[in-house]
Amino acid sequence: MASLTDLSDVLNRGTGGGGDTWQRVFWHRDPRIKRYGTTSGTIPSPVAGQWSSAWCHIGSPNGSGSLPGAVSAPTSSTSGAISFRNPIAGRQNWLVCCKITSSHDMVAVLYDRLLHISGLDGTNTGAQTVGGTLTRYTDGVGNIMWAEIYGPLGSTGTTISASYTNQAGASGQTTIAATIGSTGFNEQFRIINLPLAAGDFGIQAVASATLAASTLTAGNFGITVAHPISAISLPANAAPRDLLSTLPGPTEVKSDACLAIAYLSHSTSLPYLFGSLHFLEK
Repeated sequence: MASLTDLSDVLNRGTGGGGDTWQRVFWHRDPRIKRYGTTSGTIPSPVAGQWSSAWCHIGSPNGSGSLPGAVSAPTSSTSGAISFRNPIAGRQNWLVCCKITSSHDMVAVLYDRLLHISGLDGTNTGAQTVGGTLTRYTDGVGNIMWAEIYGPLGSTGTTISASYTNQAGASGQTTIAATIGSTGFNEQFRIINLPLAAGDFGIQAVASATLAASTLTAGNFGITVAHPISAISLPANAAPRDLLSTLPGPTEVKSDACLAIAYLSHSTSLPYLFGSLHFLEK
């Protein structure tokens, strides 16, 4: 796919010169979750200084995400994704501006959710199968991975690691052990980042996840493979992230991408998130 070449190209396509080649998507996520399919409840407060997932927050467009269950590769039509229009055949969407506003200070990341699974057990110390097949960024370059907690785990701290195939196709790689369980690392919707082995910079597949010891409560957690697209540090009413004049420049968003938000809160306040994405097509 061709990339945007210069400012003239941007202006041409942003004003209809390339046909119907631009779109603006507004989205929001608020601190509620669906329960039992119809009613809703307040999400647990985030942990200050730790990463959280907004996947299950109620929002628009496309509603809230649900527990993944069996391993799957979500798309833009999956409930919870920030939906957008795919480009016409032979073209690609390029993100040129990303706006995220929060009710309080945080760091927010827009990412493509490539693979997810739930139903893993916080008391099982064997290798728990992940599997599945990526449908985007299949070369693995730039893909990252985390454990995502859907139901609170036990208060006994331990570590988690995962077996994966790296960007070079080498299987049997193991992530660096990361803390899971105990306060700050066992709460619902917490994200536990799983650092890759030294020298690796991507993931093609995930075989399994293993706890070093039981957290003493089964809870419910899963593994998510993601491809980060844009990150914004958010004081209240932050300015948009202009990708035309700042690095990394216009960023490809693949067709059918499952766009979602992760955030690192600076407080325990419940977050209200609102944003917009601006695409050009070429």
